Amino acid sequence: MAELTYAELRRETDRFANVLRALGVRRGERVFVLAGRIPELYVTALGTLKYGAVFCPLFSAFGPGPVEQRLRLGDGRVLVTTAALYRRKVADLRSRLPGLAHVLLVGEEAEIAEIPDVEDFRELMSAADERCEIAPTAPEDMALLHFTSGTTGEAKGGGHVHEA
Repeated sequence: MAELTYAELRRETDRFANVLRALGVRRGERVFVLAGRIPELYVTALGTLKYGAVFCPLFSAFGPGPVEQRLRLGDGRVLVTTAALYRRKVADLRSRLPGLAHVLLVGEEAEIAEIPDVEDFRELMSAADERCEIAPTAPEDMALLHFTSGTTGEAKGGGHVHEA
């Protein structure tokens, strides 16, 4: 998925919303992304919003400590990341994040197959329906969760609601 048309973006974000449904993610639960500016980042962000879950971006330059802190504070249920970033920044701390039920990896199928307790993003997407109805939201429902830098202590989460 190197480039997307607007029609493809609609279909892929609908698919991702359906992936979240199939995984049993509930509305309002947190979906984190740890990735550079790859198409899957945008598909995850928009698909999460369509589904009614809360999107939480993680800066791909963060080390394992800040990643763990934000996943823990934000009560991350799903993480979308690349196989390389998972190995470097998440694999060793996964056992300390019991609420993180699903890690979806973007990468080569053979590489993902070698990593335990993860799911293949593209495989899940290919099995999902490409149409979904956008979830209704109230103005005060949380849409995004961002964190402060944490340079002066523990990072703090700031929620952004749909009305904002």
